[in-house]
Amino acid sequence: MNKQLEKIDELVRLNNEPSWLEKLRKNALKKWVDNEYYVEADSPTQKKYTNFSLDLTNNSSPAVKFESSGNAIVLDFKTALQQEESLVKKHFQKLLNPEISRNAALHFALFNTGCLIIVPEDVEASVKTSFTGESVLAHSIVITGKNAKLDYFEDFSSTNASTSFSEVFIGENSKTDYNFLENASITSQNYSLKKSVLSEKASFQWIAASFGSSSTIQEFNSSLEGRNANSDTYLLFFGKNKQESDLSTNIRHAVPDTTGNLLAKGILDDEANSVHRGMILIENPAKNTFSHLMGRALLLSNKAKANSLPALEIKTNDVKSRHGASVSHIDKDSVFYLQSRGLKKRDAELLIIEGFAQEIIDKSQNPAWRSECEKLLKVRMQ
Repeated sequence: MNKQLEKIDELVRLNNEPSWLEKLRKNALKKWVDNEYYVEADSPTQKKYTNFSLDLTNNSSPAVKFESSGNAIVLDFKTALQQEESLVKKHFQKLLNPEISRNAALHFALFNTGCLIIVPEDVEASVKTSFTGESVLAHSIVITGKNAKLDYFEDFSSTNASTSFSEVFIGENSKTDYNFLENASITSQNYSLKKSVLSEKASFQWIAASFGSSSTIQEFNSSLEGRNANSDTYLLFFGKNKQESDLSTNIRHAVPDTTGNLLAKGILDDEANSVHRGMILIENPAKNTFSHLMGRALLLSNKAKANSLPALEIKTNDVKSRHGASVSHIDKDSVFYLQSRGLKKRDAELLIIEGFAQEIIDKSQNPAWRSECEKLLKVRMQ
């Protein structure tokens, strides 16, 4: 614990952090030290994450780059504490907190980069954030005002153990697309935890792709707390060699007249394995809700494994909700048909894989995100 406390003191000093944040960091560290981590039996990765390790001797700071158009306020976390401290304090740990897991506690104790993005009322903006470095522990806060529109692309990579946490607050009648791309080093671990909360008539999308890391835990959550809100989550993941992925897509309907759609698609080759968990929670007041959850996995080898665990919890009536899951290999009849049209077997298989992934990629309206995903998909299929 002494090394972690020294690291906290170093972060507080380097970033000139306020006392309230220092206190939150040290409280989180205490939770990390004191609390045991619950491991679900069917998880391929969480047992490794009990030993989630950070190189505390590494003094290099992660790099964060911004590209933006429109009138959004885009600040790195250090600058945000200087210029918008009250806003950061108001929203920090409001959607995510150290109680979630032992790994979350470690993130809140030692996060070393991040950003604050504010899109004011009636403003339209496009923002890209790129996080790179050795041990990137990023914490982002995104806030959109009434009638705002945001197209956001978070490009995330790291060479060592890494975390990417996001707390997203969507204003009334605003529209936000959050495009997330994880391509960390194949030797690294990644723990990404993200949650959005939606106001009345808001529209929000998580659109995420995961290609890197030897072990990955990623969780995408949305809470619909305003009437006529809509949230969609689209997740693509690709595993090769012995990569292990544990991925969750969850939605909570708290009020009436809300809609949601969750779709996760995974491609697994070699000895890669995955678990996809999905949950639709419809609270008692949330009548006239429609929500759909689907998980699909495509196995490219006999040694690859995939589990899909969809779940519904419905506490009221007058709702429409359904869920499903499938795990399959490449269809031999489809390959044969494409070969009969002149394609070589490998080209036919690649075409089927690309088509499987394209459904997710096409959900994004962000050209840069789509281009990067298509490029990485081709590289991974080689």
